[in-house]
Amino acid sequence: MFFAIKRATILIPVSPSDSENYHLYVLLSDPFGNPPICLIVSISTVRAGRFCDPTCILAPGCHPFVKNESFVKYKTCRTEPASKLTAAVNNGLFQQRDTMDGNLVDQILGGCLHSAHTPNEVKKLIRDQGWLAA
Repeated sequence: MFFAIKRATILIPVSPSDSENYHLYVLLSDPFGNPPICLIVSISTVRAGRFCDPTCILAPGCHPFVKNESFVKYKTCRTEPASKLTAAVNNGLFQQRDTMDGNLVDQILGGCLHSAHTPNEVKKLIRDQGWLAA
């Protein structure tokens, strides 16, 4: 049974028509609001010649799914209904993975405010929710 909580990680298909390739997503918040939503962001492998946001680089092994040097893809940071995430995992559309270390999640969350690629509405949400000290 999956619970949409801060530190949870899930694999989400790259596209609805591609059930073979997934991106790792980290839940950066517990559910909040009415209806409850969660803040999520994806992790991508660093590849030569491809875009890499340098705000938060992750070392191989920092999470069991992270096998290569990776980065937080802040432009993917968004909210999703907690019920959607839970139903998608429980129905097999998304795949649950191990929780992420709390300190690392806090580092990723902090990077949201520093990355030029984080959507402005996400930065505002983080400030409005008081998730980070000013």
